Amino acid sequence: MVNPRATVLGVVFTLLLGASIFTIARDGGVDVTAWALLGLTVAFAAATVIAFFTEEERTSFPKETGNLAISHSNNESQNLPNPEDVGFDIPIL
Repeated sequence: MVNPRATVLGVVFTLLLGASIFTIARDGGVDVTAWALLGLTVAFAAATVIAFFTEEERTSFPKETGNLAISHSNNESQNLPNPEDVGFDIPIL
């Protein structure tokens, strides 16, 4: 399957390259706007290459072999202590 991150970055790279070429052709030279677009184009080109060549980590979960027995009898350990009993004073404004 194709990496969608690399595809999106490649599309953005192509659009920025086209916009910078259009700006250079329209203005007849390379001005500040064209340099900014070319700088962004280089950044997105680098991100596209990095995203294309990185492998996605696939997490595999072990298959469960049966139903796990869940015990509801030990709920005492899950209760929090009363703050007044352990010495925590609650300020009243």
